[in-house]
Amino acid sequence: GDNTIDVNIIGTNDRPIFTGDAAHWSDAQMLPDKNGVNQESIKESGKVNDASGANDNVKVTGSIAATDYDNDAQLRYGFKVTDSSGQEEMVSKLYVVPNGTDGYVLLTEADFHALNTTDYYGTLNITTNSATNSASYSFTLKNSSTCVQGMNEGDTMLVEVEVVVKDEFGAWNDIPLKLQI
Repeated sequence: GDNTIDVNIIGTNDRPIFTGDAAHWSDAQMLPDKNGVNQESIKESGKVNDASGANDNVKVTGSIAATDYDNDAQLRYGFKVTDSSGQEEMVSKLYVVPNGTDGYVLLTEADFHALNTTDYYGTLNITTNSATNSASYSFTLKNSSTCVQGMNEGDTMLVEVEVVVKDEFGAWNDIPLKLQI
């Protein structure tokens, strides 16, 4: 006799996938680090009036895109950070703040304002373009800050952050983004 087989196909939430293998800065300078390896970089302006804040608009920018196999997926982008309470979150703005040991820490706006300081290397910003499922990001160097002005000729610091893309159901992916100051 004839047998009938019913097949149920159940969809699942796919992770978004970045369209490139890395995140890059479109207008950064390629400068060597302390080991001679070229890194995408932003450079202190070195002008006499830096401390006045007149040159605090030095900026590099970039963009990134991802795809999602789910129909009509709505993607949003951010930076991955662990806040002061130990929670991992995705934010659109981070402050790069000196940690007192020739390094830095990435702080959310709330944690930065709670610290009550004006000394920071700069800010990372990311903006989602929902029409194209892409994002643009920037780093603005705060030339007038004590920590930037305190860098000697040849001093470098490599800032690393994770760019995250997440769909409306919580599936996510991340990719590193680096910038040398």
